Amino acid sequence: MSFDIFRVDWLLIDSIISVILIIFLIGVNILKKLYRWRFPLSNENLEKVLIKPSSSYGAKINKGIKKWGLTCPKESNNSTELATIIIYRRYRKFMLLNALTEGLSSYGFNIINVWFKKQIESNEYGNISKSIFSKIIELHNDVNSRLCNKYFILAYSEIPLNKDNELIDSDNLGVIIINPNMKENDIVKICERSKFYGIVSEKLVLFVRNPYLKRFFKLPNEKISDKLKIKVIKRAKRSFRYYETILLGELIKIVKND
Repeated sequence: MSFDIFRVDWLLIDSIISVILIIFLIGVNILKKLYRWRFPLSNENLEKVLIKPSSSYGAKINKGIKKWGLTCPKESNNSTELATIIIYRRYRKFMLLNALTEGLSSYGFNIINVWFKKQIESNEYGNISKSIFSKIIELHNDVNSRLCNKYFILAYSEIPLNKDNELIDSDNLGVIIINPNMKENDIVKICERSKFYGIVSEKLVLFVRNPYLKRFFKLPNEKISDKLKIKVIKRAKRSFRYYETILLGELIKIVKND
């Protein structure tokens, strides 16, 4: 039986090839975003210590913590002078927060990334006078006194707040949220106990304006004007792709000038 090339359904073949090419291009684009940053630390002058709850130190911290890790310069003479930066981690912006961790630590800051298992419930973390973040700093200083007790909280989008606001104590110097997607009441609650710094990208995606900006115009500024500071990064999108250096600079400015 001879093959008749004129009886082949070339439209179907073209459609299949087009679909395969589209899937391939989408896959390449996803891989470029995922692997734009290296997973391990590229700065050889930094060290990283990861602690899990199953360890002897981790067992002293509440079970709501999945793990935490300290990233710091191997040799630093002013480690106790610069405020410690604690990054609240869940699942948002994994690579962006990794890049900021390395950038801030390369500048000289001690960075503690804390992964939570779940949302915080009232009274889960004990006495309000000593937050879970202060306890983690104390544990590290029991072994090697190199961390400043004063700290900033850094997070993307939000941090969990229960009715007692137990994550913030007297040692907290401020809460920095990148693209904050929080209720107005939660922002006011933070300002009642500390300072709130919001860093917002001007765009959400492409030419769509970031809707988070509108939220800050609804806040009762007369009550919290001295505790609330918002910085808009022009032309940046919510991923901050290609604007990571500007974002890093704003974070360093906040922490050093406080």
